[in-house]
Amino acid sequence: MIFVAVIIILGSVVVVVSIEAAARGRLGINSLVGLRVPSVMSSDEAWRRGHAAARIPVWIGASGATVGALVSLALSEGARSIAETTSTAILLVGVIVGGVVASQTAKSVMPPVFDDLPPAS
Repeated sequence: MIFVAVIIILGSVVVVVSIEAAARGRLGINSLVGLRVPSVMSSDEAWRRGHAAARIPVWIGASGATVGALVSLALSEGARSIAETTSTAILLVGVIVGGVVASQTAKSVMPPVFDDLPPAS
């Protein structure tokens, strides 16, 4: 069905745009869009660097999903369903691997130091 292929392609675009926006500092920490990993959400720097590290696996997953969705349009109904399911799985794997890479990178970001705060009484 063409509708499913279009949804896969649009989903891939949304994922890539959100990862890129966060990696470039145009999308800050929020509760709706981006990788929802605690270590990535721990600071602005962890957010940006984590998303930057996730770029390659997410781009690979989104590209594979898009190609698979386009190929599915030329297949018979039964084969199309398999191709669409596979495309969705490819996107999901890309996002999961991106999340793992982002988490590892974010954990290497030093937490902010508050040396300028007065001592507690």
